Amino acid sequence: MYIILDHTRTVMMVVTDGSLPSNVGGGSNIRNIIRRVFAVLKKNNWWDKLGMDGLLQLFQEHKNDLAKLYGPFGEYKSFDQIIKQEYERWAKTDDDKKVKLEKLLKQKNNQLSIDDWIFAMSTHGIPADTISQISKLPIPGNLYAELADRAARITKAPEAILYNTVHLPETTNLYYQTPKDGKFQAKIVTIFNNVQQQNLPNIVILNQSAFYPFGGGQDYDKGWLTISGERYSVINVQKVGKVVLHILEKPLPNAVDTYVGQEVQAEIDLDRRTILRNHHTATHIVFAACRRVLGPHVWQNGAHKSVNNAHLDITHFAPLTKEQEQAIENEVNKIILSAKQINKGFMNKADAEKEYGFRLYQGGIVPGNELRVVNIDGVDVEACCGTHCDSTSEVGWVRILKTQKLQDGVVRLYYVAGVKTIEVLNSEGEMINQLVKLWSISKNQLVEEGSKIFQEKKHFESAYNQIKAELIKSQMKYVIDGPNQRTMINSNEPNPTAYFSEIGKYIQQLKDSKKGLVFVAETFIYGAFGESNFNVEELSKQIEEEGSQLKVNKQNKISVKDGKKTIQVNDVLTFSILGKFNKNKASKYLKEQGFAQF
Repeated sequence: MYIILDHTRTVMMVVTDGSLPSNVGGGSNIRNIIRRVFAVLKKNNWWDKLGMDGLLQLFQEHKNDLAKLYGPFGEYKSFDQIIKQEYERWAKTDDDKKVKLEKLLKQKNNQLSIDDWIFAMSTHGIPADTISQISKLPIPGNLYAELADRAARITKAPEAILYNTVHLPETTNLYYQTPKDGKFQAKIVTIFNNVQQQNLPNIVILNQSAFYPFGGGQDYDKGWLTISGERYSVINVQKVGKVVLHILEKPLPNAVDTYVGQEVQAEIDLDRRTILRNHHTATHIVFAACRRVLGPHVWQNGAHKSVNNAHLDITHFAPLTKEQEQAIENEVNKIILSAKQINKGFMNKADAEKEYGFRLYQGGIVPGNELRVVNIDGVDVEACCGTHCDSTSEVGWVRILKTQKLQDGVVRLYYVAGVKTIEVLNSEGEMINQLVKLWSISKNQLVEEGSKIFQEKKHFESAYNQIKAELIKSQMKYVIDGPNQRTMINSNEPNPTAYFSEIGKYIQQLKDSKKGLVFVAETFIYGAFGESNFNVEELSKQIEEEGSQLKVNKQNKISVKDGKKTIQVNDVLTFSILGKFNKNKASKYLKEQGFAQF
């Protein structure tokens, strides 16, 4: 009982703080803890008495009890859903995972090392209690300590520093002061040779710059520098230490020293700047909308803002439904239309944390004693170094393009804003117009007509598959009942899928008759034999084209369905050869091996 109370309180606290159960990182610890609760409840026959309602009430009692010390807990609308989903996943666990564990136990003679335990937990996602229950082995006493030690040892390798800038003065930053001004003047501090481009002198360091370097997940500005009367394209901007590097499309022609101290005219590509600024601001708004729609468990897990689109990674326990995607998009555009003011400024770190809390660090912890705080009035507050609009209304319409589950507990949203949304809408509109023209219907008939076409397509595919099955059946009857031990059949199929699914039904008959056949198509060869003595490797060698590499798969035992039972047929052969080969050589070789042409 102590385990139940201790573990449920722990889960309640960490999930309320924003963590989620998963198979990776700290989330795996939460999943192991909550699954241990389920396992203990089941093992002691307590689950039938407590049930999900009782477990959720226990979490609520923890909140009520701890509220006496910490004050009331805020509303957490997704908490119950998180716990229910974890139970459903655990309850199903997973016949597939059990099979994998049983296979591992067989390989290890039912003795698991600490590495085996960790492998089963991290790779197959099997909780320690489940491993113990299936294997009848006790959980190693040092298991969780070893897991923690290994997690601590996983560190990201530091990036190589290609340029030494410590001796150079800090580049004065102009992109916050005049974010919408596309032109400025500056002086050249020095020129670097580009170690990634044959040491060509095309990296310019200025005393001040309005070019935004790559940072905070936002792509860099582009533009132009006019040096000694010649205009150079700036194709990349990076920051090393406190110095901004402007990388030119082509090298400077004269000796490096002749440029130092020269004044340059600089111009930002404002179209690119505006798109990036809109995408960056949209990211803040999308994140706020996700928290409103999905719940307070949502935290930022990464982001990138490019010219083509932007994406945001959030913590969430399930893939997003189309309804959730639409709800988030609607909420985003409501915020944009509300024309909320966006305040940007530097604050003392301690003061900012005291006023806004650690939600500031959605993009990660910021070093130093000062933060640049971006505050969208009543919507979102974060420490952020990117370029931002002055009002949400400047972002323009946002369109969510798609979402995908990146890993357990992390979902990515792709979206566009402003002029990029217009491009997407125009493209979608053009596609609709083309379909209307192609099908000679009105727009309001598109869904009905499309549904009809796909239903007909499914019907014809089903009928076609039945015809293929009947054809294979007649071919197999000829092979099994016919006079030839080995038969070669030309195939017009684009891939061997039909043979994979159908030939297994006849493998026992091939074994009984000791016969075999090979289907030869333009892009594959598929064979099935009642004996396992056909030389697949030699066939592959004979037909392989110069410069190509064939993919060969073969197996000598086949599992086939016999009613509800699965029967394994041994000492047979099925194989496939995929890739570019000489079909004429294949036919010639098979005839030489005694195959009769069907």
